[in-house]
Amino acid sequence: MLVRRALAKAIDRQAVVDGAEYGYGKPIGAHFSTNHPAYVDMTAVNAYDPEAAKALLAEAGYPEGFETTIKVPPQGPFVRSAEIVAAYFEQVGVKLKIEKVQWPQWLEQVFQNHSYDISIVDHVSPMDFDVYANPNFFFGYDSPEFQAIWQEIKAAATEEQQTAAFQKMQDFLAKDVPALFLYQARNISIARKGLTGLWKSMPTFKADMTEVYWAD
Repeated sequence: MLVRRALAKAIDRQAVVDGAEYGYGKPIGAHFSTNHPAYVDMTAVNAYDPEAAKALLAEAGYPEGFETTIKVPPQGPFVRSAEIVAAYFEQVGVKLKIEKVQWPQWLEQVFQNHSYDISIVDHVSPMDFDVYANPNFFFGYDSPEFQAIWQEIKAAATEEQQTAAFQKMQDFLAKDVPALFLYQARNISIARKGLTGLWKSMPTFKADMTEVYWAD
């Protein structure tokens, strides 16, 4: 966990948003949609602090840093994010080699065979927190503490109980760092005035056209 926290603190998330998404995004500190009413801003937990990152790396036994490889899918935001992250990692002594792969390679090597050091990808399903309770998922996170929190979420009988469990989960994910949470992307739509029914806040990267119509 020390290395994961060190790498999380080594990254200026707003710089990643600016460089990878041209400023259209919001830094996050845990896996949770900023649009959900139970959202808690956890970005301060592992805020950008390169000196703290170096100290954590030294505590973990890597005072001089280390070298590793990131496998990156071909889409622009992934590649740009990896390049920015690599530049920030280098400032704390971690040399990150970028290996660009096509989607079939990524799915086979990373998602199916778990053959990678680091990878970067969009997580497009906002509410599938069960992946952190599944040690066989591609990032191999196995935490009995999180699995207990996941059971609390599933057992919540009221909205208040669910909100409390969701917020407890966000706090835990931010501190245990099963992944380096970067940002929530923004989905930008352009439509002519008078078109009604387009989603203003899209839960997935698609447009449901079944209820779209011209107001006039």
